[in-house]
Amino acid sequence: MGLVRAAVVTPWYSELVTDPETGETHTATQYGGAYCPAVMVKYSLKSCQDVTSQRAENLIPEPNALTVEVVCEDTVLEQIEGDGDPVLWSEVI
Repeated sequence: MGLVRAAVVTPWYSELVTDPETGETHTATQYGGAYCPAVMVKYSLKSCQDVTSQRAENLIPEPNALTVEVVCEDTVLEQIEGDGDPVLWSEVI
């Protein structure tokens, strides 16, 4: 088991949640009070940095995607790839 650095294309976090008091559902777009890449919520990462390199006004809403550079265990990267998030490149560090 070793550390790897990789560029991953991932959507922003969003999750359908139900209010326990009202039973109404809505889409949560923040995790812990902040907008973040879905890969940060789903996996145990050592670090995660947005490397999309595109001005916010040029980002298109569909597909909902950004590129992040992550550092994680190689087994975690295998899980990310297995779940369908495209990995653009990776290297052992």
